[in-house]
Amino acid sequence: MSNGQQVAESRNRAERGGFAPRDTRQIQLTPNRYHRLLQVIGRLQPGAGGDALQSAQAVAIDWLRNRKQWNISDAQASGGVPLEVEIEESTRSLLIESAPGLWAIRLNDPCGQIPGRQWRVELVLVDMNDGNGPAFGCSLSVLVPSGIDEVLVTPGIPAVVGMLAKSHGLSDGGFKLDGTVWEVDRPADVDRLIAFIETPARMVPVVAVSVPRNDGSFVEPAEIARALAGLALVVTLSADAAQEVTARYGRALGVFGNAVRMYRVGFDPDVDAWHRHPLYVASSWERRIRAVTKILQFDAMADSVSVRDENRDIPSFSVIRRIASEQRIQAALKNRQTDAEAFEELAAAVSRFQAQADEWQRMALDEEESAKQAVQAQRETKIRLYQLGARIEALEAQLRECGGNSREANPTSFEDLREWAARQLSGRLVITPKAERAALHSPHEDVSHVYDCLYFLGTTYRDLKRGVGDKALYDQEMAQLGIRISKTGKAVDTARFEDEYSVVWEGYRYKLDMHLAGSDSFDPRYTLRIYYAWDAEQQLIVVGHLPTHLTNALS
Repeated sequence: MSNGQQVAESRNRAERGGFAPRDTRQIQLTPNRYHRLLQVIGRLQPGAGGDALQSAQAVAIDWLRNRKQWNISDAQASGGVPLEVEIEESTRSLLIESAPGLWAIRLNDPCGQIPGRQWRVELVLVDMNDGNGPAFGCSLSVLVPSGIDEVLVTPGIPAVVGMLAKSHGLSDGGFKLDGTVWEVDRPADVDRLIAFIETPARMVPVVAVSVPRNDGSFVEPAEIARALAGLALVVTLSADAAQEVTARYGRALGVFGNAVRMYRVGFDPDVDAWHRHPLYVASSWERRIRAVTKILQFDAMADSVSVRDENRDIPSFSVIRRIASEQRIQAALKNRQTDAEAFEELAAAVSRFQAQADEWQRMALDEEESAKQAVQAQRETKIRLYQLGARIEALEAQLRECGGNSREANPTSFEDLREWAARQLSGRLVITPKAERAALHSPHEDVSHVYDCLYFLGTTYRDLKRGVGDKALYDQEMAQLGIRISKTGKAVDTARFEDEYSVVWEGYRYKLDMHLAGSDSFDPRYTLRIYYAWDAEQQLIVVGHLPTHLTNALS
């Protein structure tokens, strides 16, 4: 299939599945609490002969002065004394804390477009004393009061993130996030890229831009890299490199032709649905390049907060404030200061820290409650889907009684495997991404027979498992198909085959302890095995591999 055909097929699949990317992304906010939108954590370059923390601090101060219009002196910004500035009759405020090896700011800004909405930027620099450069952290949060528009559309990235990424460098897994583009062409580079995309420890998304063989990309990779500095690794793939990546992941998760795909954090080719990593193709997006960049920014920001723990890698602003206060208290005690005014100032500082800690505790509790509500909503959605699935089955049964047939003709290849299962066996049988990839790499010649076997599993076999089937019909169809069904065998419980004989679906790991067997030939053109698990609670067949043999204790 040509690159143009691949692009068209990808677009058609997106339109059929209803997951074509929109021009914007939106967040539904909860009133009266801060919603964290971005959190960047990394290490800055050590610097050549200078103090990297001080030079990074200078970049941040320049951002405060020139971008955020705060008139502060160097002594105010880093004098070792906490700075608190508020604008009268406004919610605009700036807090700066500095101590040996520590520097942090908190900036509150009212939104210029929507009155009542409040932005908060926190930035932290910490000298780790390990020779690897200071640690850097930056977060963006937003608060809306009740009655204000609670929908947020494509928020921007604080400019200071890009400024520090470019001036001092940021990296993840040894790859630069400084606004430059990594050109991937050689096989060794492709292997490194795939290893990074699949590593569970990856903290940033990867934006892959495939470049056609005889033309340039419809987007400008350098501009995307600058827009995502500090937040994502941006790579260009030559036509050969893109072909290798697509061969690895299949067209559902590959990147090919003149297109862009973001591999988001937590990517797992055996589990992920393709629409979590949408493909932006030139034919659909070349007139909306700015929209593509905004969507990529939004998704990169969402990934940054999905994996970050603000206290795991670098202290938060509140923690640094408490540390700086304790250092001042200890210094006061050491110097035997008895000045009442000085101690009153310290006591007031401690009181502020406690209030700040209480605020973040409430925010954490709010987020925990929101997570619980999301889980409950997911359960309720599943219940509704099962109810709809049962209704569909009842309607199909009525259709058969009237002499009709809801089954479509079998596809002629495995390209449409998952979509076919979704159309024909929704709520009854699912083809996991892992199974789809195995099928796409299979040279099996009797494709139609495989579809017949899957349809049998999702209908007659499943009915019998549920206690509503006809055993005589079951035996008859088994004989017609020339198949048998049995337990997988000892391999499923063997530790060294655990990954091969299991699959993750909707957050659960299933053992592929059952299989449908047809031809016993070991020639992959003719062999037939469908490995699956039966989820009794959902009354669902989860297919994890087909149509070839998996390793067993005898092979």
